[in-house]
Amino acid sequence: MITKLDLGLVHGSCVDFDGKSILAIGPSGVGKSSLALQLIALGGVLVADDQVVLSSGEKGVFVSTPQNIHGQIEVRGVGLLKCPNLDKSQLNLVVDMTLEQTKRLPDPKTVAIGSHHINFIAGKDVQNLPIAAKILNLFGYSQLMDTLK
Repeated sequence: MITKLDLGLVHGSCVDFDGKSILAIGPSGVGKSSLALQLIALGGVLVADDQVVLSSGEKGVFVSTPQNIHGQIEVRGVGLLKCPNLDKSQLNLVVDMTLEQTKRLPDPKTVAIGSHHINFIAGKDVQNLPIAAKILNLFGYSQLMDTLK
């Protein structure tokens, strides 16, 4: 599991829900764009696909779009598509598409980015990942989680 992400250019795809964004990270071909497309279908708005710029501010970590890929998303086997997008969003959740979670109810994790800690989950082979990521992004973890273990 990663414990830290550097500020600056990162290989990832990001989708915003009401000012809170989900960033999928991992190498080419692991499903970052596919997750982004599914999140857009659930009502999210694209921030960036394939590359994002992470910056840190007083109120948190922000994700923005590199200018050369503004408003585009890659769909493997279809091509580059135009897509409504935001220039910037506050990062709230990082999903590592290469990591597989083995526990049914894992302990909540975070990743350090600048001086902030952002919620972090393993995304490989997670059933219902798009809706689970959206719900976690918008509402957080249940307080009952500790009692269910």
